Amino acid sequence: MSDTKLKPCPFCGGSGHVIIKTWDIFTHGAMVECESCGARTVLVEPSCEFAAKDKAVELWNRRVVND
Repeated sequence: MSDTKLKPCPFCGGSGHVIIKTWDIFTHGAMVECESCGARTVLVEPSCEFAAKDKAVELWNRRVVND
């Protein structure tokens, strides 16, 4: 798992936080959401190529967000 720091929100400058969603033992994913304005990345499901949390942080820091 990466220790990459989240950049400020690209829209309001607020703090982002990682949200882990779990539906059952086999279905889960991660996204990053701004604590101030609610902007967020898409929900990323893990694959054999990447961990969901790391990919969500990468998307947030690249400024690929969904609101």
